[in-house]
Amino acid sequence: MALQIYRVNYWLAIATLVGLLLFNLSPKLCRNVVFHYASGVTLGMVFSVLIVTYFVQKRLRMGWRSWFLGVYSLAAFFMTNLGSFLYENRWETKFFILICVALCTKDIYSRLYLVMYLVVVGGVSFAFCYRLGPVSDPRSLDLIQWFLQLVGLLLIYISSHYQTASLTVVMSLLLWSMVPTKTKSDARTWSVSS
Repeated sequence: MALQIYRVNYWLAIATLVGLLLFNLSPKLCRNVVFHYASGVTLGMVFSVLIVTYFVQKRLRMGWRSWFLGVYSLAAFFMTNLGSFLYENRWETKFFILICVALCTKDIYSRLYLVMYLVVVGGVSFAFCYRLGPVSDPRSLDLIQWFLQLVGLLLIYISSHYQTASLTVVMSLLLWSMVPTKTKSDARTWSVSS
């Protein structure tokens, strides 16, 4: 009889919990004002990077194909490495990320410019979200809720090396969410009264 040691990847466990929470709390999150402003500011910061790369492309007089190829390949690199960083819980990957951040911000002035850029872009994104106000259309709220649920289900699915178990959890969540609330409340009162 041999002793087997299993290492738990805590990042994948956290991704599973975040996926479960996101799926179950999506009806409340899509109507939450704080979540609306936080996601709006975050998306504004991400899209501002795309806008800056577009202006750099125009300034360097690059064709749209080369710009698209560069941005696409950079995005594909980050997406593939993000997946490997989630699956490989090693110190080398964390050290690589820290080195990349340190190389991008070598001196104090570039760090100051980075912070100033984030504050300005965050402020503009917040002002834009404040001007539009929270979403109130029921169909838009349904679309946001479905998108959050889809992201939660994808997080659950990719957070396990054993894909059959994660797919079972995803299908169970989907089937349970399709049961009408009246049936759930009737079953709950029936089990309490008996």
